[in-house]
Amino acid sequence: MKKAPTEEPSAAGASFSKKPLDKAASRKQDIAAPKPTPPPPPPPPPPPTKEPATRKAQATRGRPIGEIEIDAWEKAEMAKIKEKFDKVNGEIASWADKKKKKAKLKLDKIEGALDQKRAKALRHDRTDINISKLQAALDQKRAKALRHYRTDIQNIDYVAGGAKAQAEEKRRNEELKVKEKSKIIRETGQFPPTCLCF
Repeated sequence: MKKAPTEEPSAAGASFSKKPLDKAASRKQDIAAPKPTPPPPPPPPPPPTKEPATRKAQATRGRPIGEIEIDAWEKAEMAKIKEKFDKVNGEIASWADKKKKKAKLKLDKIEGALDQKRAKALRHDRTDINISKLQAALDQKRAKALRHYRTDIQNIDYVAGGAKAQAEEKRRNEELKVKEKSKIIRETGQFPPTCLCF
C-alpha cells in the first residue's frame, strides 16, 4: 500500500504545509474548533410605572383598560338597557291601547244596538207607557254596559301597570349588574367570566 503524502504544495507553490489527508482526523479538528458565541439577548423593557390615582388595569387580552374605557363601556351598556326597556314599555302601552279600543268598540256596539231598539220602538209603539218601560230597560242595559266597560278599563290599567312595574324592576336589576360588573373591572382589571363551564 502506498502512503499518502502528508504535505501539499501551497497556492504560492514555494512551501509545503503539514495537513493530514485523513478525513477522520479532519473532522475531529472541525468539531474541536470553538464556535462563536451568540450575541447577548436585548435588555428587557423597563417595568411600567404605576400611577396611584389612575390605576390602569390589564384586560384579558393584555391590553390596558383605562377608566375612560370602563366608563364608556358602562354608558353603552346603560344605553342598551334603556333602549330595551323603552321598547318593552312601548309594547305594554300599545297592548293597553289596543285592549282599550276593543272595549270602547264593544261599548259603542252595545249603545248603538240600544239606540236602534229605542228608535224602532218609537216608530211602532206610540203609547207613553210602553216607551217609558222600554226607555227604563234600555237605560239599565246602557248602565250595565258602561259598568263593564269601566271594569275592563280598570283591569287593563291594572295589568299594564303590573307589567310596567315588573319591567322597571328588571331594568333596575340589569343596571345594578352593569354597575357591579364595572366595579369588578375597575378593581381586578379584567372582565369577569360570563359563562359557567362545567
